[in-house]
Amino acid sequence: MKSAIRYLLAIVLSGGALYLAFRGQDLGTLQDELLRTNIFALCLGTALQLFAHFIRAWRWKYLLKPFKEHTNLFTAFKAVMVGYALNNVIPRAGEVGRPLIISKREKIPFAGALGTIVLERVFDIFIVGVLLFISYVLYADTLTASFPELIATTTPIIIIFIVALVFFIAAVLNEKVHHFIERVIAKMPKKIAAAVIKLFKTFTDGLRGLNRRSALPLLGGTAVVWFLYWLSMYAFMLTLPSAEFGAIGFGGTTLLLTLSAIAVVIPTPGGLGTYHYFISQTLILVFAIGSSRAVAFATLSHFAPYIVVTILGIFYAFREGVSLKMNTTKKKSPDNEALR
Repeated sequence: MKSAIRYLLAIVLSGGALYLAFRGQDLGTLQDELLRTNIFALCLGTALQLFAHFIRAWRWKYLLKPFKEHTNLFTAFKAVMVGYALNNVIPRAGEVGRPLIISKREKIPFAGALGTIVLERVFDIFIVGVLLFISYVLYADTLTASFPELIATTTPIIIIFIVALVFFIAAVLNEKVHHFIERVIAKMPKKIAAAVIKLFKTFTDGLRGLNRRSALPLLGGTAVVWFLYWLSMYAFMLTLPSAEFGAIGFGGTTLLLTLSAIAVVIPTPGGLGTYHYFISQTLILVFAIGSSRAVAFATLSHFAPYIVVTILGIFYAFREGVSLKMNTTKKKSPDNEALR
């Protein structure tokens, strides 16, 4: 029941954001913009995102080393694609489906595999924080005027996250902090506390197992993943050739990437609606691009990778025997209570 309510809220949120993005659009003008699409640039932007997902799978292999020294790269890539495909249908479902596949195929503890996903999010949120800082420095006045609620909300969240990250790193490196956090968790309801402590211990023990040889691939892989996302956004700007998009440049591409990342974090199916709204409004309010062209860009840059990733991920899911029902069943396991 709770899952159905969460999914319904996600659909409502997605639908509301789509309405705001497309409100007042002239469909004829929008169609004319879409017919100008540079197919090569659209395919290039999509291919760059797929390559970023492949590098993400390669980086994941190093996060999994504490649990298994050698994991199959193609299996990791399939799991990544299934995770994204599930997220494109049911928000956050991929965060469980992805470790489910790798734990099944590579005989890795599910809690440990799930912990690596959490660590990935740590890397990603840190990068988003850096990108948001750069974007704010470059476009402070415009962002504050255009998205006052967004800036007011994300800034304290990032500060809280950094503080939490410091505590978490301390828990990995210092036994006293580790035991202190366990005592805090123990004050939760017994059933939830047992699951959270088990997940926390598996995760921190795994991180302690990471060695210096893994540090460079993890840091370098993270940098390459986000650089490819940046290149993908830049390539997408070539899908609708115009002097307006040509003038956006490095800083503007960084801003669009930042807001696209924030849009995807919001619990909607694959950022559907929230991406369209944030990207189109940024193009209109910050870069003075016409509304039809801005909405067309948001539609194209979201639709192409969304469709390709979803189809490819669903294909791999069937090949691996993963279904939504199976995914939901796994969510109800003791290791997974902490996700609720």
